[in-house]
Amino acid sequence: MNLILKQLLSLGLIFLVAQFDACSQTDKTMSELLGFDADEKLLILHADDVGMSHSVNMASIEAMEKGYINSASIMVPCPWFNEIVLYARKNPEKDLGLHLTLTAEWHKYKWGGILNKEKTPSLYNKHGYFYSSNELVYEHANLEEVEAELRAQIDRALAEGINVTHFDSHMGTLFYNEDFFQVYLKLSEAYNIPIMLPYQSMRLFPNNLNHIKPKSLMIDQIYMANDLSLLENKWEEYYLDILENMNPGIHVILVHLGYDNDELQAVCIDHPDYGSAWREADMKVLSSEKFKQALIDQNIRLITWKELHERHASINKD
Repeated sequence: MNLILKQLLSLGLIFLVAQFDACSQTDKTMSELLGFDADEKLLILHADDVGMSHSVNMASIEAMEKGYINSASIMVPCPWFNEIVLYARKNPEKDLGLHLTLTAEWHKYKWGGILNKEKTPSLYNKHGYFYSSNELVYEHANLEEVEAELRAQIDRALAEGINVTHFDSHMGTLFYNEDFFQVYLKLSEAYNIPIMLPYQSMRLFPNNLNHIKPKSLMIDQIYMANDLSLLENKWEEYYLDILENMNPGIHVILVHLGYDNDELQAVCIDHPDYGSAWREADMKVLSSEKFKQALIDQNIRLITWKELHERHASINKD
């Protein structure tokens, strides 16, 4: 997680759009345009980083099968991608997107891209892996090589039979640099696949509004835990507060799942933020009776990217 994204998350919320706010010329909200009732609270329970490790895969699959989450995004370049491919092929109805990846942030657990160092040298550090931070990517990466690598990730996922429902960005790399942001928009249009996009990026880079089509899908709010101190005794409270205070509209709760076992502890060593204890804490909250009851008590309807994309396509036929 880069510093800019962490600072934005510390404000308590981030707005997301798949491309642009289509509601400025109508009295209807985006959820109403998509055919939902104006007072409905709509929620995607989404897990990042699938494919990163066996522990993350198993926790995410368990959560998907038991209904703790209803959406997830896959890191194609990671070592355990092939495992999640097998699950995706057997379960084509599942809501699986791509966590487009240009960084490898863990201290001792690394990966490179689908395209090798000879084809995309600017994306690799001296050790032959992706850079560990967004700042280093922005400093070194060639944009043509960025686009080539991301297209290779998308094409690999599609070729493996994954029904890709959306794109998002690992560590927000594609959100907070204007040139990278344009590549992100270009990929959405080229593949006709929605993207998860912080509204803050639109405000940072207003010139990109010219590249965004009208009638575009909009999501109102995303929530993601970003404070390690919450692990002490307020992790469940953080998520329950979100549900209790959720307004009508389309929302995402973004989690990071995994089991706090030997494998994930080794992967996340010396990196407690989004580490193994963090991921198991997310798993425990989502599987808790309090969380499930809060969804019912607050009359929150679970939806998926796939459903949003289908509804959005139907209103844009004209």
